[in-house]
Amino acid sequence: MDEAVSPSTREKLKQLRARKKLNRTLYHMVTNIVGEVRFKAPPSPPGRTFLGRLSYLGFPKLRRDEFDLERTLANVGDFWIFLDSSFFDHETDPDVLRKLRVRNRLFILPGVADQMKAWLRASPDAVVARELFSSDGHPDPGLFDVWHREKFLREYSYVFRYYVQLLAVRRELLRWILEDFEGEKGAHATEAERRKVFRRVHDTYGPRAYSIAKKSCVGGDKRLDVTDEAVVVAAVLCGIVYGKECMILGKDEDLVEQFYKLTSLLKIHLGARMFQQYFQENTSEFERFPLCSSTKPFCDFMVGEGNFLVERPPDLDFLLPRRIRPTCLYCWLVGDYYSGLTFCAEDALLELLDCKEASHGLNTDGSAHTNCHIHRFPIPVPNPRKAYAAFVHDKRVPGPLVSLPVVDIHHALVCDETTIAHDEGQGQTGCLG
Repeated sequence: MDEAVSPSTREKLKQLRARKKLNRTLYHMVTNIVGEVRFKAPPSPPGRTFLGRLSYLGFPKLRRDEFDLERTLANVGDFWIFLDSSFFDHETDPDVLRKLRVRNRLFILPGVADQMKAWLRASPDAVVARELFSSDGHPDPGLFDVWHREKFLREYSYVFRYYVQLLAVRRELLRWILEDFEGEKGAHATEAERRKVFRRVHDTYGPRAYSIAKKSCVGGDKRLDVTDEAVVVAAVLCGIVYGKECMILGKDEDLVEQFYKLTSLLKIHLGARMFQQYFQENTSEFERFPLCSSTKPFCDFMVGEGNFLVERPPDLDFLLPRRIRPTCLYCWLVGDYYSGLTFCAEDALLELLDCKEASHGLNTDGSAHTNCHIHRFPIPVPNPRKAYAAFVHDKRVPGPLVSLPVVDIHHALVCDETTIAHDEGQGQTGCLG
């Protein structure tokens, strides 16, 4: 792998981050470059900046006087725009939304409407917001469409809940570790002990995971709010299912982070799905390395018999279909500064969603209840310098929405995505993860 980020460039990036010109997600992307985009065709949709398939394009933080939001949004047409509750504040301009509505659909999720209801109740001086929402939180029907999963993703109900749950575990990480610590101690952690636990999570999982998780340990309300995750998953899945360019608008950096994590997971799962199909057609070419699910650490991630590894090609891009229908998906932050991330999805992801819906979250057809994983494993492998795929019976953890494979939880929590260099110097994550 080429080291595409020189020490001097990395230092400049750190300076940008120090000046808060890069949010934490974009900083991770541009400082984890491992190669260059090779798969450049077909191009992104007409009229768009070039974007490699299944790749990203991000832009750093810009002040309001550096970025004309109204003029930029005026060029947006035939989009489905999903508005997070963080988009609305005392300075929200209703005229911008009315202009957007002329050529686009503006969606409000029920969870966002509930948050707006609570905010309006606590903010009687929110005059602008009261033009857009009634006192009980109902959005103006002449301006907004209320998005319901049963209407727009009825055939992908399990997949929607699966990915919302998978993103939501990132918010629970710090609380889980803190509760385990207090359980072993038999008493509440002191402030010094809490800081020590927080530092351990930060150092183990990285600043991105820590920033997402720490909010669950602030305040006394332990109910997990997954509204941000629902907004992100709704926008991304609708873009894939309907082939529509979808945009998320808000002010919370967590939106960009969860958008990046979700699309990264989709790329990993698509690679596993395509390799499983390739493996079925060429089984005799692969040597199997049995895995014993009754011993550590394997028993933490798998159950039953018949689990095994196979060595796979490190680059799986050759499995991608040659003809595709690309669709750009966007997540923009529009607060005191503007920043954003674009992902070029494609219709191959729709086959993945069909597979996961039918098999309840597996990357395979589920005929033998065996899942396929291709990303970095939290288990020993025969040769760490080589790439492997694991075919296993997943150990699952029950959750409030669905049960999740432990391997998928591991991939959601660990922020080890690598990045591919773009022709224009932008951070790109290449093809199949």
